[in-house]
Amino acid sequence: MKLDVGTTGQFKLYFILLVFLTLLFNSFEVTIAMSFLTLLLVFSQKKVKVSKRFLSLVFFPVLILAISLVMGIIYNPIEYDFLKDFFYLAKPVFFIIIGYLVTKKMESHTYLYKVVVACAICFSFIHLFLVSNYLFTTTDYRISEIRNYGGKDNVLELFALCFLLANLKFKKIQIKYQWILIAILFSSFVLYFSRTMVLVFVFMLIAFLGYIKISTKGVKYIFTAALLITSLYIYLFSIEIPRDSENPIDNFLYKLKIAPAEIFVSQGSIDVEDHAKLWDHWRAFEANKAIEQVIEAPAIHWFFGLGTGSLIDLGFYAPLSNEKEKGMRYISTLHNGYAFIFYKTGILGILLYILFFIYGYSTVKYFGLNTLSSNIVIGIVVFYLITSFVISGLYSTNDPMSLLLGGFFSQFEKERNENSNSRH
Repeated sequence: MKLDVGTTGQFKLYFILLVFLTLLFNSFEVTIAMSFLTLLLVFSQKKVKVSKRFLSLVFFPVLILAISLVMGIIYNPIEYDFLKDFFYLAKPVFFIIIGYLVTKKMESHTYLYKVVVACAICFSFIHLFLVSNYLFTTTDYRISEIRNYGGKDNVLELFALCFLLANLKFKKIQIKYQWILIAILFSSFVLYFSRTMVLVFVFMLIAFLGYIKISTKGVKYIFTAALLITSLYIYLFSIEIPRDSENPIDNFLYKLKIAPAEIFVSQGSIDVEDHAKLWDHWRAFEANKAIEQVIEAPAIHWFFGLGTGSLIDLGFYAPLSNEKEKGMRYISTLHNGYAFIFYKTGILGILLYILFFIYGYSTVKYFGLNTLSSNIVIGIVVFYLITSFVISGLYSTNDPMSLLLGGFFSQFEKERNENSNSRH
């Protein structure tokens, strides 16, 4: 029997597999191989049409990839690190294209929403099971151990939680026991104890509800969220929270308190011999090292970066083992996505990265549609703007959100075209 690989069912299967492979197994090599095979399948179809709007959207990450590739070929040896960097930078391009084209093939306007919720619920059950197993088998509760055992975050659960709450307003899909699903996702969300997820949740939910816009109501919601966060930090800095406290709540509040310093503290204030303080400010340390090395390089690298295959010199062997010489001194990627792009592609790359976000936001706002799909595109833009400071943003290796960006951009275009047709 001949397998018809061109059916919609095949596309749906590959889409779901990509989501699960990216999050469940955390294997970048498997994810890239699967995405490449899916791309081949999609492009093997006779009719592959994309809009000019989508080509403009994907143009920015493609150009970032091209700049890094050219600079890498000129200045760096084509070895393992070169290939690794290439696929790091290519992965969001693959995912955005796949998400867009697969969604374009789907006749159902609700499938994408439903599959995201279904996958997120599966992950939340897995997470709740792991956390419950840990809590029932130990009496020494520490947030760091709970996170190591159950997982540190899950952006798909975050996305689905925001969607279901927004769905109460937009009623895009009918879901039985919707409040029960919200409770399950929220329980799992809280037990990740992730500072980044809490911050992103606030602004992403505002975006999904349609309030990230220049209007009286939009400014009011954004200002309120910013005021609450500021008030929280005023409180945190007014109290003493011991770093080594055995209280799980203290652990979480301490991590929350040092979050700004983790990102923005200057390199000169970090003592690499004081490992406790070094890990508290590791993101800032590695980002500062990368920026410093670009600035010290010839002027051409300020504008175009050091390219694919370039390695950041930490200046010492990071203490990842008992023997100092066995640590890691040269790294390829960074937690800070802005610093990562600057290191690989310079000022031009940073400009393109920011323009990518601006274009994603302005395109859906230009048409004035307050639909859930357009709000979701803006929400994903907000997600990347924030997470680019701490978990590499668009270039996170275990992030399926770029797949959803392509998918919901396609969904937005469908709804816009239907809206335009209904007016004629």
